Amino acid sequence: MPEAPKQPHPLGDLLLTVVLPSLVLEHLSKPERLGPAWALVAALILPLGFGVWCFMQKRGLNFFSIFGLIAVIVTGGLGLLKLDPVWFAAKEAAFPIFLGLAFPLSMRWGGHWYPSSC
Repeated sequence: MPEAPKQPHPLGDLLLTVVLPSLVLEHLSKPERLGPAWALVAALILPLGFGVWCFMQKRGLNFFSIFGLIAVIVTGGLGLLKLDPVWFAAKEAAFPIFLGLAFPLSMRWGGHWYPSSC
């Protein structure tokens, strides 16, 4: 009997590529811990490593890894630049909108960039 294809786990992917890096940024960016720059590097390792692993497994890009990388870069960049908190609020409002639009738009254009999971 052939082996059933692996079912995607988008919630797990989202946790690994967006939620955990955000927690790393939040808790390790204090000066007495890693500091902002090294916390950004540590947070980037999660979505980047997961994206590389997915690429090796499926020979394709993983939407959640790309989304997580962009989210961490924007959040970390805003923190490093010490910008006004309104920019953090704008980022936090915009990213769920992008995530919510990704699914219906991927269906409209044939699913070529469908948010795949590993």
